[in-house]
Amino acid sequence: MDLTVTFNIPTSIAFSVSFPFGNTNITFSPVSATFTDEAAEDQTDAISSYNITNDGNVNINLNAIFQTEFPSGVTEFRTCTASSGGSPSGTCYWWTDTNDTTSNQTIVSSLAPAGQANRWAWASGTNTAGGWTELTYRLTSEAA
Repeated sequence: MDLTVTFNIPTSIAFSVSFPFGNTNITFSPVSATFTDEAAEDQTDAISSYNITNDGNVNINLNAIFQTEFPSGVTEFRTCTASSGGSPSGTCYWWTDTNDTTSNQTIVSSLAPAGQANRWAWASGTNTAGGWTELTYRLTSEAA
């Protein structure tokens, strides 16, 4: 008699995010109220502003969207797969002040278990309001 053996292994789409130098978020500190392609703090061509690690056991896609509107005057947030000469390069994904909370974009595709994806970030703004504003940039995962 033949018996069927079935394996029901849980699927994990867990991931984690790390930042350079003990940072806990992506921060921009432009020197004036109008800025173009302002790099995130502590970001260099060799050091990304954030790193995503697949902590699960299947390939994952990572999607990103803002949960709140940009502050007044901020016109763009861009995240890219590379930086060259301090400028965005590689494949870039961007949100503008018109699609910041409506454009859910896949910023990482088919990241293997234990794989890492470095991401660099830039922002632009015109006559931005002064002060400190925090936004939620939501990352979600799904099996690839």
